[in-house]
Amino acid sequence: MNRNYPVGARVRSYDFPTRVDCYIEGRVLAVNDFQYRIQVDTVVIEGQPKPTDGTRVVTPPVNGLEGMYGPTHGVVLADQDVFHAAAIPR
Repeated sequence: MNRNYPVGARVRSYDFPTRVDCYIEGRVLAVNDFQYRIQVDTVVIEGQPKPTDGTRVVTPPVNGLEGMYGPTHGVVLADQDVFHAAAIPR
């Protein structure tokens, strides 16, 4: 799991730790010790793409922080869909 994707990397950020059909995709604008800043260009809800105007910016936590479901791990490279429900700590 990469914690620090570089600025400009195209990433996918999953909304829920137990679902793979709800996520956003976009470019990393910035990253710090706690969160990524991602310019959203794709929104998928329940597997269906939704329209977006490209102005939305989201700030998901960086991978590896302690979260509600264990260490965060919801941001992956968009072309390497390595996240899956089986990897979620129980």
